[in-house]
Amino acid sequence: MINSFGEYIYRSPMFKNSNFYDFLMLYNDITYPEADKIKENINKSTDVGDFTMKNATGDETIYAYSTNSYNDWVIIGALKTSDLNYTQVQWALLVSPLFTFVAILIINIIYFSSFNRKLQASLKELKKANSAKTQFLSSMSHDIKTPMNAIVGLTTIAEKNIDDKARVENCLRKISLASNHLLTLINDILDISQVESGKFTLNPVEFSLTDSAQDLVNIIYPQSQEKQLRCCVHLKNITHEYLTADKLRLNQI
Repeated sequence: MINSFGEYIYRSPMFKNSNFYDFLMLYNDITYPEADKIKENINKSTDVGDFTMKNATGDETIYAYSTNSYNDWVIIGALKTSDLNYTQVQWALLVSPLFTFVAILIINIIYFSSFNRKLQASLKELKKANSAKTQFLSSMSHDIKTPMNAIVGLTTIAEKNIDDKARVENCLRKISLASNHLLTLINDILDISQVESGKFTLNPVEFSLTDSAQDLVNIIYPQSQEKQLRCCVHLKNITHEYLTADKLRLNQI
């Protein structure tokens, strides 16, 4: 079996050298142009062909080659004419394409089986990525509603108490807090690489647990007030107030 340059993919001991065309030139009285002509005939062949030349021991030999049909590989068989009569030569030429067909069929089966396994693995990874995206966006859509509702609710409260400067300033401070929280969530969504990898990147910072809890209460409070629910949060027995953690993830939880 040789490639389009004549280099052996597989060879039997009777084929010498490392290149089929060099082998022909070494043991036959042919020139480079003649060797190139043989190469051209083999590479352009659309059917089974053959030619007669000497082998490494000087015996007249029939070289039969297959159709060039798979990855530019050609299968070549060699038969000494002295060992065969006419009928045997015909049978040999008949068997050669059959062997070629079987070899190509086996190679194709192996190749496409491997290709199919890779496709299945890719499909599995694609489904996994899509599932991660769906879960991620579903979770984020819920998280976004909380600060959005806070902004809308606090804006309404500020409008109703426009003459109360202290009340309006308090609402504006809480609106700013909710807006920053919302912006952080949106930036998180835009970082789609986290979805593709199925992982979140943690960004630990030092913050006050008390302040964080109060900020969350401020975001949730307008919604509870709108539904006429009383929202009271009391913090006590906090041994370590300052934490080092991902504040956004903790707020989401």
